Amino acid sequence: MALSKEQLAHYEIAARLYVERTGGNPEGLFDKPHPTIRGVVERVRIWHLAAEQLHDLSMQLTALRDMAIQKEANAVVLKS
Repeated sequence: MALSKEQLAHYEIAARLYVERTGGNPEGLFDKPHPTIRGVVERVRIWHLAAEQLHDLSMQLTALRDMAIQKEANAVVLKS
């Protein structure tokens, strides 16, 4: 799923810091394949790619937390 700059705004500062700490330039440009049009690339800032990765990580961590909550709830029900 392609995320817009507005959707990634919450992650921008962290993404910029991450890129800088790994030796990159957050303002650098990267050619990214267009999500729906084959053969077309769009130029995006490197921080934008890092923000997408942070968004994905956030969703993964949320899923793990939800799983733990469900397991705990199921364990309580089974003990009853």
